[in-house]
This record gives sequence, C-alpha cells and structure tokens, in this order.
Amino acid sequence: MPNPKNKAKLIKPTARFNNPVVALFMLVFVAIGGIYVLRSFAAGIPVYRTNPDYWRPRIAGCESGSGPNSTPNYKAINASNHTGAYQYDTGTWRGAVGPELALVYPRATDAPPEVQDKAFYSTFARRGTQPWNASYFCWGPGSEPPAEVTPAPPTPAPPAASATNVTVTGRVLVDNKPIKGAKVEFCTSNGFYVNTNDDGRFSAEIPKGDDYCVRVASGIPAGYTLAQSNNNPEHATAQSYEYQKAGENLYHSFWQLFSAQFSWDRRDDSGFVFWYAKQ
Repeated sequence: MPNPKNKAKLIKPTARFNNPVVALFMLVFVAIGGIYVLRSFAAGIPVYRTNPDYWRPRIAGCESGSGPNSTPNYKAINASNHTGAYQYDTGTWRGAVGPELALVYPRATDAPPEVQDKAFYSTFARRGTQPWNASYFCWGPGSEPPAEVTPAPPTPAPPAASATNVTVTGRVLVDNKPIKGAKVEFCTSNGFYVNTNDDGRFSAEIPKGDDYCVRVASGIPAGYTLAQSNNNPEHATAQSYEYQKAGENLYHSFWQLFSAQFSWDRRDDSGFVFWYAKQ
C-alpha cells in the first residue's frame, strides 16, 4: 500500500496533462513526430523537372478542377486562402510574378489566366513539381511524362568569305556521275556542313591555318560505298580526308615529320573528290 505520507505528492492520472511541463513535452513530441511524418511523405514523392507543358494542365486540373483532365478554375479560392488555377499562397505567388506584378495582382485569382500560366512556368523552372506535392496522388501516379526531346542545336554556318580565308573545294560522284544534295562535313573547331550542287561540287571558306577534315556525312544512295578518293598515297583507302591545314602544304614537310599532317595534308585545298560505286 502507498505510504500515507506520500499521498499528497501523487498526481491523479486525469490531472497529469494539466502539468505544464508534461504538456510542453507532449507538444514538442507531437510537433517533431509530425515533421518526420511529413518529411517521410514528401520523400516518397518524385519531383519532375522537365516537360512543364505536360504537367501544367494536370496540376491545374487537380488543384482547382475536379481531376487531372478537368478544366482548371482560374478564379478558385480555397478555405486556406490558396487561390487561382494553381492554388498559390500569397508568398509563393509574389515570388513567382515578382513584386511589381504582385502589386497589380495581389493574389493569383486576381490575375488573368495568361499571367497565372506564366507564374506556373516560373515556379516550375526553379522548383519543378515540388510545390504541388500535396496533390501528387491526383496528377502524378500512372501518368509518367513522355521523354522530353531536346531540339538539336542549329548547325553552325560556314565562315563568311574573307581575304584571309582559303576556299576548299571538292566533288562527290556516284557511278562517275555527279550527285546533288550530298551532305559534306567540315570538321573544323566550329564544325559545319555544306551540300553538293547540281554538278556534285561543294566549296567552303576555311580561315587560313585552321585544321580541318572533309567527310561525306549523308546523301549517298543505299547500296553504294566509297570506292576511291584522291587522298595522298599513304591513305588511298581512307573514307575521308583528315588532318588538313588550310592554306599550307605540310605533306612530307621535314618540320611535320612526327605529326599527322606529314602524310595526310594534301598539297593544296582544292579537288577533294569522292567516287562511290555499288558494293
């Protein structure tokens, strides 16, 4: 049995949570636990950072419509004062549109659709889909985006004509007949392509002293292969002209004895001819 002398010190079970120290401890425990739960939840949600055009209508449909394929509501306001098609809070909205536009449109719902859409792209560029993690299970599962296709960079143009340039010329023949439209590569430091004309001829400007090569990249009919070129004898069977030096003759030059140009560089920069024939 409890000692009667200690009776006054006992705390009734129902009164324990009225103790400020215990209450504070429980509050901290619940807060920390909640943070860990939220972090665990967020960690399981993938964040997509490409294909914004794919994700935008799905996120808007879930945030302000009835589902990923529904029409968004650009005038939507929820109970926690998140507004617009993408349900921006005030701070995130201000960060997306900037302080000047935020003065004109204090909330997302005040802005026209084109401004809200622009805000979405701005937020997506910085944070991907992360700001909309709360609605991920509406717009995300089972809707993997198509692979994003990165446009190929434009092919650099040949150098402009210049008094210090060297004109490199050549010809492409198939069955000893000129072929039009064959794509010829010049592998300079700023590589570029030119096409053959009606007579199978091509030409390009190369800055004097630049290293370059000449290759046929495409445009040869199927079933044909390079049968002959007018490379230097050491490389008569090569498929391209490598290690050329514009405006210089380094072929068998004593000073080039240990360089690739010693056997590759032609005596001049004209007449690079490719003959193609049936296999």
